[in-house]
Amino acid sequence: MQPNESRDIFRVNKKIFPFVRLVLPAVPTYYGGFFTLTLVSKKVNPDKIKPEIIQKRFKNLKIKTKYYNSKIHFASFVLPNYISNYLNKKTNR
Repeated sequence: MQPNESRDIFRVNKKIFPFVRLVLPAVPTYYGGFFTLTLVSKKVNPDKIKPEIIQKRFKNLKIKTKYYNSKIHFASFVLPNYISNYLNKKTNR
């Protein structure tokens, strides 16, 4: 995770899209293990999607995964405090 870049990308996207979420998956091949992804949407609020819908969609795909499941889907939007605090921190830039 590159904190400054993650924060800057998050803030720029917040000016454009109504729904912006940072996702923090563990990527073992990435130096340091964590990688940040930014999910943006003009219409879909990821906080409003019901778990039952994700479970049904995933089940209908009939694929087997080693990592992903419907619970991981929602858990990936939960950030550690230090990252949430950094995203909202005021800067002098």
